[in-house]
Amino acid sequence: MEIKESKLENARIRLDIEIPNDRIDAEYDKVLKNVQKKAEIKGFRIGKAPLDLIEKKYAEFISGETAENIVRSAYIEAIEQKGFTPITQPVFDFKELEKGKPFSFIVEFDIPPTIEISNYKGIHVEQKIVKVTDEDVDAEIESMRERMATITKKEGEDAKVIKGDQVTIKMKRIDDKSPEQVDAAAFTSHSLVVGKSKESWAIDEDIIGMKKDEEKEIKVKYPKDYEVEELKGQKVTYLVKVEEIFERQLPELNDEFAKSAGEYNSLEELKTRIRENLETYAKEQTLNQVKQEILEKIVENSKFDIPESLIQKEMYAIFKRLQSRFGNVGKDINEFASIFGINPEELTKSISDEAKKNIKDALVLTKIAEIEQLKVTEEQFQKFIKSIAERNNVSEEEAVKVVEEKGNKEEIEGDLILDTAYDFIYQNADIKMLKPVTFQEYIAQTK
Repeated sequence: MEIKESKLENARIRLDIEIPNDRIDAEYDKVLKNVQKKAEIKGFRIGKAPLDLIEKKYAEFISGETAENIVRSAYIEAIEQKGFTPITQPVFDFKELEKGKPFSFIVEFDIPPTIEISNYKGIHVEQKIVKVTDEDVDAEIESMRERMATITKKEGEDAKVIKGDQVTIKMKRIDDKSPEQVDAAAFTSHSLVVGKSKESWAIDEDIIGMKKDEEKEIKVKYPKDYEVEELKGQKVTYLVKVEEIFERQLPELNDEFAKSAGEYNSLEELKTRIRENLETYAKEQTLNQVKQEILEKIVENSKFDIPESLIQKEMYAIFKRLQSRFGNVGKDINEFASIFGINPEELTKSISDEAKKNIKDALVLTKIAEIEQLKVTEEQFQKFIKSIAERNNVSEEEAVKVVEEKGNKEEIEGDLILDTAYDFIYQNADIKMLKPVTFQEYIAQTK
């Protein structure tokens, strides 16, 4: 048996296999005799009909069965001989077999992805440091007060918009339209808390003093870096109409407020807890950001050969998670995109990019864990079990039992190995700590 190996793109292998005539003849005769044992031919008992008669009547079946038998057995021999581990079903291509003539076939299949990893130690990155200030805590408390505000509709002809009110307005652009077009143009509805926005283009100050159903022309100058492309640097005139005015009464800042906000005994305890939560959040976010940057740099400088079948599998998993978040609507990406008014090609590309990133990240971390011989400690596993127990409000013993029953301890340890490698690249990076910023500054930077 002769085997010609070809390495295709995307971790795909092609084997051109040629079978010697003696093997073809032997298999052909074997199939022929098996057919003879079961064939029913008029004038002969089952199993006693002459071989030449059997061959003539069942020639097409015998040739097909012979070809299939040879292809299956030769394929298994070939991958064992070459040391391949296919991860997809083989795809065969061969012509009809004829006894006494050469027979060859082609088979293609995907193999596991490969990686040539770049240097993963000493990667230079900068890490943000967040210092939570009293102002950060006060801002968070103010947000809580606003969420807990009592809202009452203002009634009466004299009710006017004042700073702090919640207002529902209608507005439409009129500077780019003729009078007839302005009348035909539809309003769009908006809701805002007057005075809350600090942006220069906000209309808050312009609607102060307006009454319900009052209309007013308001001019807005948008900055050159405004997020809406067609409005960047533009001077725009809107016709604004006040629909409803609501007075917002914020709760008084005292111990009672703290108790109503959660399981806190005092305002000071609430402030302490908020500070701790902000510090924990900022620490986790900045740490994850710098870890991801390190990983991205390693991925960028590594070489990958990833089978398309693996990408498609990961894309399917991503799409199913996306589908689940929206109530399992849409039978496929095209239908899902249509339901939500999304370009299906853009959605497919986005999912494909995410799939490739996930695979590359996992390959890099797995390779590092292999090179560095990283292991999951019992302490790590127990910490994971504890987190499961806390999330599901069960004992650690019950959590262990669930893991054992599902038989997914190996899968969990695989994920923990990736976490260990993730920590490893951070611990071995060249990290420059930046000048501390406040929590509010940090949030503004990440928008």
